Formats: sequence, structure tokens, C-alpha cells
Amino acid sequence: MTVLVVDNLAKSFGADLVFSGVTFTVAAGERVGVVGPNGSGKTTLLEVICGRLPHDEGHVHLVGRPRLGYLEQEVGPVRDGEVSLLEHALGATAALGRMERRLRELEETMAASSGRPQVLQEVMDEYGRLREAFERAGGYAREARAREVLFGLGFSEKHLTLPVSRLSGGQRTRARLARLLLEEPDLLILDEPTNHLDLETTEWLEDHLQGFRGAMLVVSHDRYFLDRLATRILEVDRGRVTSWKGNYSSYVAQKEAWLERARETYERRQEEVERLEAFVRRYRAGSRAKAAKSREKALARMGRPEAPPGPPTAPRLRFEAPERRSGREVLRLEDVGLAFSDAPAGDGRGAGRDPGGAGSEWLFRHVDALVEQGDRIALVGRNGTGKTTLLEVIMGRLPPTSGRVLWGSGVKPAYFAQGLDDLDDDRTVLEELVSATGWDIPRSRSYLGRFLFSGDDVEKRVAVLSGGERSRLALACLIASRPNVLVMDEPTNHLDLPTREALEEALAEFTGTLIFVSHDRYFIERLADRVWELESGNLVRFEGGYAEYRVWKAGRRAREVAPPEPGPATAVRGERGPVKDGGAAAGRDAPAKLSKGRRARLERELADIEARIDRLERRRGELESLMADPDSYRGGKGAHLDADYRQVLADLEEALLRWEEVAGRLSGGGAPVPDD
Repeated sequence: MTVLVVDNLAKSFGADLVFSGVTFTVAAGERVGVVGPNGSGKTTLLEVICGRLPHDEGHVHLVGRPRLGYLEQEVGPVRDGEVSLLEHALGATAALGRMERRLRELEETMAASSGRPQVLQEVMDEYGRLREAFERAGGYAREARAREVLFGLGFSEKHLTLPVSRLSGGQRTRARLARLLLEEPDLLILDEPTNHLDLETTEWLEDHLQGFRGAMLVVSHDRYFLDRLATRILEVDRGRVTSWKGNYSSYVAQKEAWLERARETYERRQEEVERLEAFVRRYRAGSRAKAAKSREKALARMGRPEAPPGPPTAPRLRFEAPERRSGREVLRLEDVGLAFSDAPAGDGRGAGRDPGGAGSEWLFRHVDALVEQGDRIALVGRNGTGKTTLLEVIMGRLPPTSGRVLWGSGVKPAYFAQGLDDLDDDRTVLEELVSATGWDIPRSRSYLGRFLFSGDDVEKRVAVLSGGERSRLALACLIASRPNVLVMDEPTNHLDLPTREALEEALAEFTGTLIFVSHDRYFIERLADRVWELESGNLVRFEGGYAEYRVWKAGRRAREVAPPEPGPATAVRGERGPVKDGGAAAGRDAPAKLSKGRRARLERELADIEARIDRLERRRGELESLMADPDSYRGGKGAHLDADYRQVLADLEEALLRWEEVAGRLSGGGAPVPDD
């Protein structure tokens, strides 16, 4: 069944054509990814489909009046901003909330109607029908589902009572996404849904959307995300929209093959045109003039062959050889820690008045690490764990509360800041580069052209640049400095796919040392040969690439090893060999098998849980029998039954989840080994 039909759609802003002739359909349950360069019209297309922007030509038809949910890139202040985050999420199931309130009213009526049997029976009949409908619709799990989605999107218990108006822009976007997921619309339209998510939250969202039953239309620059979810790709480029079957990798392969065939066809047609033109020129006035005239008509019918489109425009990024080579030891962190006294842990924006003193909260502590020449290190971790702060400590922008940061000899580092706040908004693009390099204007203009700043673009003030343009200018200044160490904080933010791929190519050929934070998994997988993870105040160092790290991380998660308390940095042995800096691998981070004692304790716990489930099942049956009996409500004594019933259902759900966790540990722990 089709839920969306787009027919011959066109949209312009004044004289600027955004797209035209756009035609496609989306079927129920289909997951469609939308890709294209920055400025190609992806967001405009979504806004036209949602009715937020008018179109110039064509039609948008939602078939069968499906429920539509739309997540914009940046969510502004919400109307119900004073309600709590949890209440905001529960608003997605407002109908269930109304049913729950009606059930409470009926319970009060039943308690007050003990002396009126006929009224009591009528109320009980309504109550029974409503309770059955409420349970069938998942009403008793309503709050549990809201909490599950909010926690999955990176919120914690302390956030649930916060008014939505106090959330940051990124948190508001996640809150809006949570509500949309709970609403379960028939057509879910998402514009860059992973922008404000860390790696773990992005993977949770992917898993959640795998089970989504509606149709999806998703704009994303996250290639992993599109590979896991998309069943079709719409490419928006140069005013056209082209549909490709399969996920992102399939689209790339298909397009390359199509372009190759198109180039071959174009070359053959061009050769044929040249051959016919040569024949006409040679025989137009001779004995074969009639044949020449026939060839001339054939040429007119053929027309000039249209050249196939070239690749999307991307900057020409290339790192020159560093001015000097660093020594073997590039960077050493010795017992580095950062604490805040006035700011909450994870704030990462500045130390309090008495950092490290009584009442201080440590963002990270006891970090020991060694970086050697040529290392390529990806720093990962959940939002708020201090990744940006650690980079700022490394670069000397924040002083550590404890420990030392020691740079090696011959090191020339350069820093790419996530907020791009190193740029001066009052300068022009040209002035910013000249200030950073000292180059003359002709050289600077020529160089900026490689980063897609041409003509009058170089005279734009930095303040009016888009996010993508600011990123390209920051990269231009960074590359021009010819560093031998790059420290980069989310360098792919605001970059479209062609520019990301160009940056990957340039960094892959960079001969120096690279330390970077990124939530782009393709980017990490291609560039990193070591992974550092900030977790619970610790720095865990993994020796190996991102694919190996994911395997190790999945194994650790399956074994349900408790996260370590803040303590010394932990080094983990990867497939590629031992750690370089002599740190001892911590058995708690990557245990191989369950000990006999641990297995016995888990088996006892599993038996206890099974007994608890049996008791809860029996209690549920008893309560259902009582709730079906009119005598239970005489004299007001049955008012508590529904609350008891809801509590039993919640306890049962919790016990079942715990049973799955413990059973998973036992099945994943391997054969028992002797206790130490």
C-alpha cells in the first residue's frame, strides 16, 4: 500500500530553481534515505511534503490520510515548555492518558456506589470494557515505554523532571524525536536525526527503527545509518531527484556503474556524431551530396549528445608535507584529571572556583596515555563524558586539575574546534585566511578556490557563513598551517557527504599524528588504528581499529560487566597486539569466561527470579478475578485493586527483563573456569 505520492513537484525561491520534475512514491513500511550535497534542497523537499512550504508545480498526496510525524534539524522552543520531559514524552500517547484518567474516575464511582447495585453494575461494565481496551493498547506499560525511549536517546533519570524549556537545543531535538517514536506515525519524516546523538545512542536509534512498522523518509549524512536502515535512496542533486534501490552502499555502487555506462554511451555517440559531421563536410558538394544530405538529417534528429553528470562538487583537500617531523614520542598524559566544583559533571565548559577540593565532581581522573608519531586515535564516549574537554586540556586551552600534559620534541599541533569559534566573525573569508597564514591576496584567493570559495564568496563576512562554509574555512586555515599533529573535534559536522569523503581521503594520506572525536562511524573506521573511550571518568584505551573495538564492546556488553569506578586509565589488548604504553590490561574490561563461583551465583539468581515470576503471575490472576467480581467494590473496599494490578504488571515486566539479562549472561559466559 502506498502512503505518499509525489508527482512532478517543483520549487523555486525567486529566480533560483531548487528542484523540478520530482516524482516518487513511498510504500507502507518502506525506509527511504535522502542524500545530496549541502544546499541541494533536501530539507526543502521534506518541508514541501509536510506542507510547511508551498510548492510551485505538481502534487503531494498522502494516501488514506496517514498520521505524519516530522523531525526538523533544529527544534525551537515548544508550546508546552513548562511541562517536564517525561510529561512531554507521555503526550505522545495522550489518548491512553485520557483513558487512564477515566479509569480512575470509574474506580471512585464504584467505591461510592456500593449501595446502588444497578448503578454499580453499569459502571463496572464500562470499567471492564475500558480496562480491556487500555491494557490491549499497552496502557499499563505507557510510562515504562516512555522511559525506555528517553533513556535510549541519552537522557537519564535526573532529566525526566526538568521542564522542556530548560533543555538545550540538542536535548530539545532528542525530546522531540522521543515523542515521535512514541507516537508511531504511519509516515515518519526525519531530517538529520543523528546530529545530536553519540555513537551508542545512534546505534540504539538504529535498532529501534529496525522494528518501526511505519514508512520512513530520512535525510542523513550518516552512511552507517543509511546502510543499516534504508531500503531505497533518493538522491537530490542539481535540481533533480533520482531513485536508487537498496541501501547507501548499494546506491554508491549502482551510481558508479551507471556513470561508467553513461560515459561509454556518451563517448560512442560523440564518435558517431563526429564521424557523420566529417562525412557531411567531405561530400556535401560532391557526387555523394545526396548521402551527405541524408547524414545531415540524421545528425539533426540525433542532436548533440548530453554529457553525463560529473561527480558532486567537493573541495580539493590535500595536506602538504609537514614543515618538520615530530619525535617518536608525540604526547604523554600523566595522571591527568579535570574537576568542577560549580558546574555539574559532564558540563565540560569551565572549572569551578575550587576544582579538586571538597565537593568537586571529577569529569575524568587518573588519565595516563602515550601517543607516538603516526598514531591515529579516535576518542569516543557518550555525550557529556568530557571528550571535548579532554581535547581542550591536551591543547592547553583548559588547565588540568591534576596531572601533566607533556608534548614531545618537534611537535607542531593544530586544533579543529567543534564550535568553529576560532574564526573571527568580523572578518571576511579572505581576511581570515590572510590573518592565519600571512599570504598575499592572489595566493589566498587561489587557495580558497580549492575549498569552493570563489569570486565574491571570499568577501563574505564569516558571521554570515553557513555551518558547512565555516567548516570548510576552518579546514582551509588548518591545512595551510602544515601541522604534524592534528587534534580534531567533530570535523565532519556540517559537511555533506562529498566533502566528508574528500576530508577522509586527505586525512588518510596525512603523514603526521591524528587525534580526533567523531560520531561518523565510516570516518572512524577508515582512519583510526586505536580507540580511546571515556567512560565513567576513566579512559579505556583499545589497541585496534573501530571494527575490532565494536566487536570487543559488543562482547563486553553481552557479558554485562559492570562499568569500572573512576580510576587509572585502562588499557585493553586488541587483535593487533599489546598496548604500546605498558598499561596492564584489566580483566574486568574483557573477561573470557565466567568463573565457577560467578556461574553458581547467576544460576541461583535465575532460580529466584523464576520463583518471583511464578508468584507475580499467580497474584495477577487473583487480582483479575477480584476485579471481575462486583462484590469487590462494595463499601469502597475495591478502590485499590487497579493500582495493585498496575504495580504487579510493572513488577512482572521488570522481573522478565531481569530474567533475560541473567539468562544472557549464563549463555554468553562460556564454560566455567576455576576461581582465582
